[in-house]
Amino acid sequence: MRKIIITFLAVLQAFSVMAQTDSMPSDAELGNFLAAYNDEAYSKAIALGNSISERLSKSNNPYADSVYNVVQLYIGKSYFRLEKPLEAARTAYNAVKKLREMGVGESMQCSIMLDNAGMYYTSAEKVDSGLQCSLEALQIINRYPDKAVTTDMQSTLMHIAESYYYAGKYQEAIIYEIRALSVLEKLNGRYSKEYMDEMQYLTEYYRKAGQEKKASDNEAELQKIQDGYDDGQRDLPDADLRDLSSAAECHRYNYEAYRCADYLLSHRLTSAYFSQCFKYLLMWSVASSDITVSIGENEAKNFSSDKSKPYFAAYLAGCTKYALENNEKTFTPEMFNNAMIDMLNFYLGNRDLTGEVKYLEKYINVYNKDKNKFYEMIEKNFPNKK
Repeated sequence: MRKIIITFLAVLQAFSVMAQTDSMPSDAELGNFLAAYNDEAYSKAIALGNSISERLSKSNNPYADSVYNVVQLYIGKSYFRLEKPLEAARTAYNAVKKLREMGVGESMQCSIMLDNAGMYYTSAEKVDSGLQCSLEALQIINRYPDKAVTTDMQSTLMHIAESYYYAGKYQEAIIYEIRALSVLEKLNGRYSKEYMDEMQYLTEYYRKAGQEKKASDNEAELQKIQDGYDDGQRDLPDADLRDLSSAAECHRYNYEAYRCADYLLSHRLTSAYFSQCFKYLLMWSVASSDITVSIGENEAKNFSSDKSKPYFAAYLAGCTKYALENNEKTFTPEMFNNAMIDMLNFYLGNRDLTGEVKYLEKYINVYNKDKNKFYEMIEKNFPNKK
């Protein structure tokens, strides 16, 4: 069950409330653009995106500029995947200019566009431009304390390190790579593929800087982590080591809640840290003000049996990921939709362990027969429907 990119869900929802005019693209046009990108038909996505952007640039609709920038984001990504980094960079930087014209040049959206432009410019061997863009992106992120431990921060620091490396400034590359690894450790843990992959770059930066001992020490540390990872070791959050009794404390550890949610949805019920992550999410969600989880009558009945109780963990994890990815503190139909799909995918991967759950099988059967009716079924069962 394929979920649509969350960004584009927001775009399409925004357009659904707009009055259609001659200069505004239709929902169908946006849908075709989305489909082309998702299907990796990048040349087609660029053509469709440029056509949509041209119309948006002529529109007086108050939403047009915001949607224009989202479309530009994915045009840039499409160029990059076609190995045309300079075109990608120019596209991203044009979106930055548009954001500044809109008076939101200090927004996180602008920071993301700047960092994308930085990465693209550096890939196109325009290192000075790339470094400047990513450094400007970092200046913006630093104004948002809540973004200190995020993939946006980690990505920006990593791109700055990479640009310094290609500029031959290896000591600066080391400094920013260490900072990127520090954020990545909090987001994914040391015993993660992401952390281990990134450590290899630090080794290379040390070597280029002539710091062979540090390079060798880093290699040895990486091997130690790899050995532990291969033996099943993970450093996942532990609720017993955290004070999760208040909303303020829970907010501090949102990134840990996200890690737990991601682990639950990507591992089997029998995995070593499943119970630990589930306990963390339960305790965090009770006191957190960053999430609201509702359970409908049908779901409550479903979670009451021994066979189906484990799937509440997946439902809670789905709600958590959606809430934190979208900064959504209330329980919405979109959150419910995503959580149900996450839970059903999890069920399909663990059904052999628990046996069939009749309530969940109904959803699966409807999905296999008619996807539209499947989504209607989820909408009908939304707990807070008035």
